[in-house]
Amino acid sequence: MAMTNGTSEVETLDDLRDFIQQAICDRNQLLVGAFQFHEKVLVRHGEPCGLQFTLSGPRAVQFSAIWDAACCKILFYDCNGDRFHRSELAASSGLQEELAGLPRMSHKVAA
Repeated sequence: MAMTNGTSEVETLDDLRDFIQQAICDRNQLLVGAFQFHEKVLVRHGEPCGLQFTLSGPRAVQFSAIWDAACCKILFYDCNGDRFHRSELAASSGLQEELAGLPRMSHKVAA
């Protein structure tokens, strides 16, 4: 399937998590909240620069998305590692501030 582009309104990290999980589930016909959803803070030069999200689907299949805070975009990847979607976000200092306050480790977001 061809990669698509879009623009999204996201105000908080919770909005970002919900948007990414919904997009991955919609694309793969999965029920939101039915699978493990993890995030990991990405660090560049000792400072957080984005988040990596991973949804562990059925039969050990994994889907992912990367939020690049500096460029205000999200890149979505399928289970083969092929990029299938790119979303541009409106620049929001609120997201950057929330990102700076996250612990620099992986954690489960939802069951």
